[in-house]
Amino acid sequence: MNKQIVLLVVLAFISFNAFSQNGEENKDYLINWHLQDYSDSLRGTNIEKAYNELLINREPQEEIVVAVIDSGIDTDHEDLASLIWINNDEIADNGIDDDNNGYVDDVKGWNFLGNADGSMVGKDNLEVTRLYKKLSEKWEGKTASEIKDENLDEWKFYQRVKNEFEEGKNKAQKMEERYNQFVQMYNVADTVLVRTLGENYTQEQLDTLESSNPGIMQSKAFMLNLQANNVDKTYIDDWGDYVSSQVDWYYNPEIDVRRDIIKDDPNNLYETGYGNNKVDGTEPNHGTHVAGIIAAVRGNDLGMDGIVNSVKIMPIRTVPGGDEHDKDVANAIRYAVDNGAKVVNMSFGKSFSPNEKVVAEAIQYAEDNDVLLIHAAGNDGKNVDENSNFPTNYSDYIKGKVSTYITVGASSLNTNKEFPAEFSNYGEKSVDIFAPGVDIYSTYPENEYHFNNGTSMAAPVVSGVAALILSYYPDLSAKDVKKILEKTATDLSYAKVYLPGSGGVDEMGRELPKEQVEFGKLSRTAGLINAYEAIKMADKKSKY
Repeated sequence: MNKQIVLLVVLAFISFNAFSQNGEENKDYLINWHLQDYSDSLRGTNIEKAYNELLINREPQEEIVVAVIDSGIDTDHEDLASLIWINNDEIADNGIDDDNNGYVDDVKGWNFLGNADGSMVGKDNLEVTRLYKKLSEKWEGKTASEIKDENLDEWKFYQRVKNEFEEGKNKAQKMEERYNQFVQMYNVADTVLVRTLGENYTQEQLDTLESSNPGIMQSKAFMLNLQANNVDKTYIDDWGDYVSSQVDWYYNPEIDVRRDIIKDDPNNLYETGYGNNKVDGTEPNHGTHVAGIIAAVRGNDLGMDGIVNSVKIMPIRTVPGGDEHDKDVANAIRYAVDNGAKVVNMSFGKSFSPNEKVVAEAIQYAEDNDVLLIHAAGNDGKNVDENSNFPTNYSDYIKGKVSTYITVGASSLNTNKEFPAEFSNYGEKSVDIFAPGVDIYSTYPENEYHFNNGTSMAAPVVSGVAALILSYYPDLSAKDVKKILEKTATDLSYAKVYLPGSGGVDEMGRELPKEQVEFGKLSRTAGLINAYEAIKMADKKSKY
């Protein structure tokens, strides 16, 4: 039974590790690690060094608006409330578009996942599911020999979509089977231990438990194995929520929440004004964590420190529990630009973008208006030079020409071969820079704080440093800031590292070998963001 226990625990991590917050136990030493100095023992970003040596006794010249396009933000959080953007040209809750920007009562930003009646989208399906539903109605059951030459590319695209959808759905169903098996084993073990030790048995009782009954000792071994792998009741519940989301929502083509709730015209990609002003959304965990990394109040002895406080955070809710829609992403970028944002953080992404042209146009619009867009590279451990993570500056409609777009991979504090996050996407052409994205402690709704992993955490590190530069040197352009961040990144080009996505374990729990590469193969700059050097260069370029 012990082998089965270990296997199920391993499978739990395979299924869920990249999407879960880390356990909080004994991690106080990691709080604010990403702000610390780069050294032989820790791959920090020199943010505190920049404050202590370069910006000491200096005041920022301008307050910078940073838009956070995400799942929503807890705008009342103790560490964020004072830094939330307020649209002073709008009168709250009067039902009138006072500033004539097309959005009624957008006092703290906008929620593109809602309806004027106050209803909102929570979970949604994935883009691959939406495409599968649409294309299967046209191409399912047809063979290549039946397809006209002018339709062959679309038919081949459908085959790709179908394969990815079916593979994802099958994985989700297997994950559900594993989870149900795991929960059944957990419940049996817990019942046995409660009968043996009592309902509120202690850790000491569990550790010292001895019995000639094999079932009792197997139950003890089960629980101790879970503890050794940091699998507690909260982890199990979160894993269950993730599993149900996969099966019931992500890979469910029968769901159309946009039709049922938002009720916009899905065929009008340039439609604006839909949604509502409920920027907290339904589950603002992700967006709140991202916002805190950028701007949680510094030095107030609460939770952790953000990177910069001379900012206002503009919440723009666009990301549901599932994949965002291209139309919403394009509108969110344009809303940010039109309402004064100078930096836009985009910690989201997907593998298909059926309306990428409208997003590409919005990305170009941001460049035309001197706005910096910072995007998370994604958490699939894949090469995005070969398999795009949308939105991307390497869209067929842009081809890398936008000079104010930065794509960010995730790094860890490790100074060895495990420096790149094992989940991070990478690309020698398509990823621009790396930043800390492992064990990042930040704000969570209801005045809480948690550790999270992801390129979603790395992108706001870069957004925070970019906003810091602009707040002290507002005469610099978005293009200038991108060049500064890239030129001053700590060069790690020849460091030998493990290729993200390689290694791991197979479905039988057997360890797979990790591939070693030079870090220079993982991004354009082969560098880790360095706030200290960036501020030094900005100081030389600016008139301030």
